[in-house]
Amino acid sequence: MAVSVPGWRRRDVLRAGLLTASAGSAARLSAVSEWLTADVPDPLELAFVLGSAELEDLDSWPHDLLPEDGSEGVAGAVDLIPAVALDGGDPELAGGSVRLTVHGLYPRLRRREWPDFRRISLSAILPTPAGAPEETVRVELWSSSRTGGVLNEASSLACELPIGADGVLTLDLEVEQRRRLLLGVAGSVEGPGGDGASASSAASGVGGPVDSRPVLGEWGVDRFRSALTVDGWRAQPKLTRGLYLLSVAPHSLRSPRSISAGPLARIGRCLLIAFESVD
Repeated sequence: MAVSVPGWRRRDVLRAGLLTASAGSAARLSAVSEWLTADVPDPLELAFVLGSAELEDLDSWPHDLLPEDGSEGVAGAVDLIPAVALDGGDPELAGGSVRLTVHGLYPRLRRREWPDFRRISLSAILPTPAGAPEETVRVELWSSSRTGGVLNEASSLACELPIGADGVLTLDLEVEQRRRLLLGVAGSVEGPGGDGASASSAASGVGGPVDSRPVLGEWGVDRFRSALTVDGWRAQPKLTRGLYLLSVAPHSLRSPRSISAGPLARIGRCLLIAFESVD
């Protein structure tokens, strides 16, 4: 019989089982308990905009490639590829600096249609100077917060970030949003199986499909983090010159795709950023 733990994902259960099985002492069991209560971010999904590496100016919004409002007008389709699927990054960035430009939410002019978001912030996990008590520090770079029913974006931001000798830059995205619940006609929350049966129909033994509608639940904070690398590590997103879309929700930028119009419905809500080398 499968064991179900509320709030746990399958990978959490599997990892906990492996850790517990290998724990041979009370100290190890204590470490397992500490890990289970830790806030582990989900992977941050990034998509690279093919052709953007050839753009001359990455500091300004690439209107010819991605209209700010997500409407038609691009010259043909814009191709996106998951950053993990790139063959490799730019090795010359290792040990130096990279210029990061945060352009803002995409589609930019539809922020009034984001009623379920309260705050979105992008941070970098940077190494600290030698002798500092902590090896890394989390530095917030850009944020968007709700005021009067509208998400107010910070201005576009450009900054230089150090890249360690290992050629890795870690980005952290924190999203405060309202959970989406799926309610049946009887007002019950749809169960994990997604069968849409209401509590009243289940209790009475009456089956059959039930119409359901999404509603917004309580506010919660999701954290996403990924380490971009200049190397060709297969499981890591690659760091190179060009435009990237960062997903503010999971499972939306995992596969290659093309967008030409109405990208909000096709790729979900994103943050547009750009990387380029520092001369």
